[in-house]
Amino acid sequence: STTNATPDTPANDLYIGSRMDDFVNTNYWDGKLDDLRIYTRGLSHVEIYEIFRGNDDSPPWP
Repeated sequence: STTNATPDTPANDLYIGSRMDDFVNTNYWDGKLDDLRIYTRGLSHVEIYEIFRGNDDSPPWP
């Protein structure tokens, strides 16, 4: 049997550090972000573990 899935692509903008409520930015993050990563794919459990351990050697995006 074959199962096909459609990715859940949100129609809204992505806000980092605040939340959009009724077209107004609210609930601003009161702190600092040390290591923010956005991936275009799912990570394997091994990749997540290596990032957690601090052994991720991938270069940052310029």
